[in-house]
Amino acid sequence: MGEKEEEKDRKIAELERKLADREREIRQLLRRIERLERKNEALSRAAKRQAAPFSRGEPKADPAKRGRKPGRYYGKRASRTVPAKVDRVVHVPAPMYCPTCEKPAELIGQQRQWQTDIPLQNATTTEFVIDVARCTNCGRQLRARHIEQTSAAVGAAAVQIGPRATAFAAKLNKECGVSFERIADLLDKGFGLRTSRSTLNRAVARLGSRLEAVYERIGAQLRSRPMLSPDETGWKIGGHKAWLYVAATREESFYRFARGRGRVEAEVLIGRDYNGTIVRDGWIGYRGVGVFPRARSQTCITHILRRIGDLIELDPGKSAVLWLVRLKEVLKRALRVRDRRDEARIGPHGLMVAIGQIESEFDRLLHRCPRHPLCRRLMGHLRREREAMFTFLHYDAIPASNFLAEQAIRPAVVNRKMSGGNNTLAGTHTQEVLMTVLHTGRKRGIDFMAVAVNALRDPSSVDSMFL
Repeated sequence: MGEKEEEKDRKIAELERKLADREREIRQLLRRIERLERKNEALSRAAKRQAAPFSRGEPKADPAKRGRKPGRYYGKRASRTVPAKVDRVVHVPAPMYCPTCEKPAELIGQQRQWQTDIPLQNATTTEFVIDVARCTNCGRQLRARHIEQTSAAVGAAAVQIGPRATAFAAKLNKECGVSFERIADLLDKGFGLRTSRSTLNRAVARLGSRLEAVYERIGAQLRSRPMLSPDETGWKIGGHKAWLYVAATREESFYRFARGRGRVEAEVLIGRDYNGTIVRDGWIGYRGVGVFPRARSQTCITHILRRIGDLIELDPGKSAVLWLVRLKEVLKRALRVRDRRDEARIGPHGLMVAIGQIESEFDRLLHRCPRHPLCRRLMGHLRREREAMFTFLHYDAIPASNFLAEQAIRPAVVNRKMSGGNNTLAGTHTQEVLMTVLHTGRKRGIDFMAVAVNALRDPSSVDSMFL
């Protein structure tokens, strides 16, 4: 009986210990659920006001005073440079009598002020009087074309919008997301050019067709670069879901729309036979089996660091947090080694030793992953990305993140929030052509207004700008 009682007491104690462990786990899960519910509520509220200004949280209760601080640490004092060209001089005479005591005043000197403003503008209309000849042999009508003409159309299409107005409308609509109706109002109020949104739409579409060859050339140039970075975001075409893809280098930003989001669309954007390095996020369309078999890959370290930070905020447990912190430190150490290499503060031998240590520590962490499901999921992703984790350490010119694509796609996201997308496939194609020329031109220091004017007057003159 004594042994049975002891066995019974032992089992009871073990069950009580397990029950206490379960209760502790339940309390932890309840706290985690509460945190997740608060975070989900905040994200849901933020998703309903996407057009609101960006904010990093609640404002401080006692914020610092804006502007520079007085005293010895004010910094270098400066002001706007005096204009080199003065178009008009206005003399402001001093009052002859003091307004306070009504006594006479005497002139003691002069002071100067400069004001630069936009003058009143009126749109100018050019009438082209075109001589028409007839061939004495075949009877064909012959007409010449002036260098400032953008079209040879006459009759019902004889009244046209000029190239500068068209370029201005294209920049506002395709880069800033301003509607054609508002652009027409701006041209009317600011320049006295009365037009309609449909006229502007057709003029901008004509500009897109003139830049079609430049668009294809930029795409070919991008696919010949040793490194590029792709990304994608949602879009709307005629109210239906679509996707905007971008591939970016330091010289080009190439945009393309598609109805779907998959491997085929990624291959159309980049080219299946691309043999450079693709710096991308973890989307399977860029890294699946058989996708871009000749290319190297570098996964975005910034995306992984952000994911690790989000997991740490969830507080998955002591062992899981410790593992995540160590993983984060390994990745940051890799970034520090890259900086030392780029600043020539580490030699080739030291670099290879540092890379070996980082990769060994990273592999050890992957084999010691805690049992938490979120950590296991992250570990699976990192194992799939293992061959693309540290490409940036082995090759100098490869960035560690896909910031080029993120920077290229951000203006398009702002445009989407303003415009809501495109109504037609033809408008979508004009959008991708003009965005490509706009952003590539900015990277290369090419004035889009000059490109647009030349394209409308003489499309062949634009080819030399994008060689």
